[in-house]
Amino acid sequence: MIGGMDIATIRLHNLKTLIERHRQRPEQARLPRHGQLTRFATSAAANPRYLGHLLARRKNIGDMTARDLETKLGLAFGWMDQVHQTAPAAGGRGDDSLDSLSPDEAQLLRSVLKLFRRDPLAVQGALLAMAAG
Repeated sequence: MIGGMDIATIRLHNLKTLIERHRQRPEQARLPRHGQLTRFATSAAANPRYLGHLLARRKNIGDMTARDLETKLGLAFGWMDQVHQTAPAAGGRGDDSLDSLSPDEAQLLRSVLKLFRRDPLAVQGALLAMAAG
């Protein structure tokens, strides 16, 4: 248990957070709510019916599913297992908030993600080396 929550609850909360963030994207916000889970599932290369079972707690998000979602959504390994700040802290953005990125920041992250998906180890190594230096 982490912070009084078991891993199943943390992962479910994180899945709901990811879906809500997807709904709040400008290109999604103007679309009808009907079908938003399917659109999220498409972006995560996941089965919408399976995601529905997870959200309804008919199934728990297991290790393989958590890692698969992290990979497909460009999240760090273990992200689904951690408790994250869901709202920006007073006076600024939260550390993991993507909701209020500038257009330049969003474009940079899309570019990095595109490169990461091509060669994760090389990009991760380069970014870590840059951050350390």
